[in-house]
Amino acid sequence: MSDIDADPETGSIEADHDEHLAQVQAQTQIREIFQALIKHGRTTRLYGAAHHHTVSFLQAFVDGLAYFLTQHEMLMVEVEPDQLIYNGKQVLSSDSHGELLIYGLYSEGARAIGVDSNAPREELQGLAELLSRDWTRRTEFDDDLIAAAWRREFTHVHIDVADRFSEEDEFGDAVIREDVMLGKGAGGT
Repeated sequence: MSDIDADPETGSIEADHDEHLAQVQAQTQIREIFQALIKHGRTTRLYGAAHHHTVSFLQAFVDGLAYFLTQHEMLMVEVEPDQLIYNGKQVLSSDSHGELLIYGLYSEGARAIGVDSNAPREELQGLAELLSRDWTRRTEFDDDLIAAAWRREFTHVHIDVADRFSEEDEFGDAVIREDVMLGKGAGGT
């Protein structure tokens, strides 16, 4: 064994480097997953759901997220007014063609989106279809994001929403955990 291998300080530095590298790789994967989602939404609006490009971007989102979930226990991204955050780092911003997605989710009250590692592909596809909608074009008679998610009866997808009826926190949002798939939360059982 060399002196470098025996040094506990060196092992710590290597472990920190490996952890940092894994974080950067995860952030890159998530960025690519959400870029596929943005492209899916754009091509759906331009060419329709059956177009081959729309289908390929949907498949890229589902495949990318499914692969990510084989490597991690869960995906949890925070939704802020102008960016998506994973583990405290920005993975998508309004400046990177994500403005319609981010603004739509935030304005619909979404503050975080989580997906369990054992989520079936059908739920991942349903999530893609839900998140890639243009929520700015919703009429008063259309379901909002939360109602649309509830109708899908997700069991492995979680959406944290701003509670419009409770007192605000120091950031002006009254955020609560609302597991819309299970009907639990404000007003639920």
